[in-house]
Formats: sequence, C-alpha cells, structure tokens
Amino acid sequence: MIFRALITLLLLYTSVTAGDITKIWPKGVSETLTYNINVYTPKKVTNGLTVSITRLDTTTPVFETEQTIDMISQQIKMETKERFEGDSL
Repeated sequence: MIFRALITLLLLYTSVTAGDITKIWPKGVSETLTYNINVYTPKKVTNGLTVSITRLDTTTPVFETEQTIDMISQQIKMETKERFEGDSL
C-alpha cells in the first residue's frame, strides 16, 4: 500500500513540475484510480485498491488523498486519509 501511495505522490509531483497544478486542477474536483490486485496462489483472489485525490475548495490549495485497500481472502480492509498543501508539493 505504501508503494502505491508513493506512485500516486510521484504522479502528483510530476503534474506539479509539468505546470502550476493549482491553475490546472479546479477546486472541488476529484480523480479516482482503481486497481485490481490478482493473487493466483493458492487460489485466485482479486483484491482491490482505490486511490482518490481531491482538490478541496479552500483559499489555499489543499489536496486530500483517500486510499482504500480491500484484501478479501484475509478479511482485511484498510483506509487512509491524508492532506497536502499545494504550495509545499
């Protein structure tokens, strides 16, 4: 999960260096990435990972990320919520 979060932040960093993300990404807009994680041994199980990035409607640019990973075979569900200030990215 940490690996996926780092990939997401790397993509966000790439967007920031490509241009001013606060001008490109409108306030209140969310983007969601959904991944299926297939495990084939000992039996095939599909786990899920969802990452949502939202620019909040605030005076300063603030981005909120929500991640949910659902490991069906182990009956584990993890959720994280983080906020990043756009000026510090």
